[in-house]
Amino acid sequence: MFNKPGRVLKFVAVGTFFTETLASIITAVVIWFNFEDFLIGLGVLVGGVIVAYISALLLYSFGHLVENSDASVYIASKSTGIKPEITDFSFKNQITFEKKQHTQYIPEGMIACPKCGTPNDKYNKYCTHCLYILSNDN
Repeated sequence: MFNKPGRVLKFVAVGTFFTETLASIITAVVIWFNFEDFLIGLGVLVGGVIVAYISALLLYSFGHLVENSDASVYIASKSTGIKPEITDFSFKNQITFEKKQHTQYIPEGMIACPKCGTPNDKYNKYCTHCLYILSNDN
């Protein structure tokens, strides 16, 4: 449904700015002609444009944040060797991680998790990183 939510929010922000600005212009003109009060009309015009700008700026920045969040996760995870994979944009926007296949030094007395490859103490029942069950001992 929302393939690029950040881009959509940016587009909505620009449309909101123009709509709110047009509404403040129309309201100011109505006040000028019907009530013949120039100062109130000018206040509505200037105030409306300022409010439109601030609301559009906030919405646009949130869209930018949403748009760049996946890239930030990817960049932050590159140093760990974990590749992010977006699994579901339309429902929960969950990110799952897939461990890159590479040889890793496992210290003596530790075992590697078969799911993520994280070194764990050999007495652990669960992986300290992904909570994968390491042993079936009760």
